Amino acid sequence: MNPFLAVGLGVLIFLANMLYSAYSIKILKEHSQKLSTYKSLKEENLRLRAEIERMLNIKELERYALRRGFKPFNWEEFALILFKEPSKKGRTKRRRR
Repeated sequence: MNPFLAVGLGVLIFLANMLYSAYSIKILKEHSQKLSTYKSLKEENLRLRAEIERMLNIKELERYALRRGFKPFNWEEFALILFKEPSKKGRTKRRRR
């Protein structure tokens, strides 16, 4: 085998390996940046969910309603009126003449 061919093949393999390594490092950096962004967004999402749960807490809603002038609901003041429709059996049919 020609020594120049072996050296040329070795240099070619070395360059291909260096290009692949540079590409791999670039991809790894992008992945770690995306992972970091994902973790920060996940933490922010959890914080916002906790804030929403706190705001929708029944005690917090009651305090908000009282501050806005709503009165608490009292069951003694509540009245239910039911309308009952007459049954169809009791009705008499009118015949046309």
